Amino acid sequence: MANAGEVEPIPVVPATLGEGAIWNAAVQCLQWIDIIGQRVFTYDPATSENRGYDVGQKVGTVVPRAHGGLMLALQEGFASFDADTGRVALLPRPRSTIRRSSASTMASAIRPGVSGRGRWRS
Repeated sequence: MANAGEVEPIPVVPATLGEGAIWNAAVQCLQWIDIIGQRVFTYDPATSENRGYDVGQKVGTVVPRAHGGLMLALQEGFASFDADTGRVALLPRPRSTIRRSSASTMASAIRPGVSGRGRWRS
């Protein structure tokens, strides 16, 4: 293991599209994702161990939780992840509070100076 402030290469783990590397200070490990490979990786520099976990769907990001574990942004929504068990728990989707509306009403809401017919209001 390198001294503080030194850079040290780590063993390469094959990934289709590896992204989003973060240092998780709580567990003293480097974590990252393989978006297309649907995996989350953890590298422990103390043991030089790389562990990969299949999360079952494309993953967009990984962040540490305040009280342990990880949160994932998956193709189907947000999920908590426990690296000790490999358990992925999808969170319930929030109900939408936006009512469906016509495009002209939405245009007026987004651009207050434009009427529903695309004309400027005074």
